[in-house]
Amino acid sequence: MLRRSCLVFFFSAIIYTGSLSAQPQAATPIRDSAAIALLNQVIAVAGGTQAIGTIRDFTGSGSITYSWSKAGSSSATVHGLNGSFFRLDAQLPEGIRSWVVTDLGGTLRRSDGSKTSINYANAQSLRYLTFPYPLIALALADPSTAITISGTSTVSGREEIRVEISPASVSPAPANSESPVVGSTTYVIDPQSSLVLEAENASWSEDGRMSSAVHDVIFSEYKTVAGVLAPFQVTEFVGNQLTWTLHLDTLNLNTGLVSGDFVL
Repeated sequence: MLRRSCLVFFFSAIIYTGSLSAQPQAATPIRDSAAIALLNQVIAVAGGTQAIGTIRDFTGSGSITYSWSKAGSSSATVHGLNGSFFRLDAQLPEGIRSWVVTDLGGTLRRSDGSKTSINYANAQSLRYLTFPYPLIALALADPSTAITISGTSTVSGREEIRVEISPASVSPAPANSESPVVGSTTYVIDPQSSLVLEAENASWSEDGRMSSAVHDVIFSEYKTVAGVLAPFQVTEFVGNQLTWTLHLDTLNLNTGLVSGDFVL
C-alpha cells in the first residue's frame, strides 16, 4: 500500500511539474542598446534626467487652429499631469471645445455642451500630447518597457531615426508589420540635434470596429522653460490629414494641478 501511494505521489509530481513548465512565460522586453543610448542623449539635450524627472505637471496657453473651423485661430490652453492626464480647451466662437484623457479613457465636450467618450486606445495615444520628454524618461527608467530602433524617416531631406517605445502591456510591432499596436509610440529623432521631431501612433475609430489610422504629431519651435526644452508649436495629423495646429505663448511647469482638474 505504501509503495502504491509513493508511486501515485511520484507521478502526480511529474504531471504537476510538467504543467508548470508548459505555462507560457512572459517575454523579456527588447531594450536595444543603440535605441536606449539615443534616447538618453535626447533626454540630456532636453535638460537632463533630474530636471525632467521633477516635472509633475504643466500648463500652457496660446492659440489653436482647427482645419475644419472657419474661425481661424482661437485661444487655447493645455494641461498635463503625471503622464496620465491631459486636457485641451479651445475657445471657439460658438463656445468652448474641450477634451480630457486619462489612463482609462477620456471625454470630448463639444461647444454645444454635448459629450462623447474617447476610448481607451485613443486615450493611450493622447497622454502628454504636446510634451514628449516626461514619457520618454519614464520609458527609460522602466525595465519592462520595450525600446527598439524601428527604422528611419526622411524629414526635409534628412534621414531621421525612428525609436519605438512599447509599455509592458504591449509588445513591439513585428518587423515590416503595418498593424498598429495599442499603447505603442514611435518617436522620430534628429540624430544631429537630438530633438524629438515627431511622435507617431494610431488613432482608433470610436464606432466599435477599432479600425485605425496613423496619428502623427509634429513638434517644432523648441524653447527652454525652467531648464527644460519644450516644443511651442505642435501640429496633429490623422490619416495624413491635418486636424489642428497649436502654438503656445507660455508654458509653466509644476503649477500644482490635481486629478480633479481633468474632469468635464
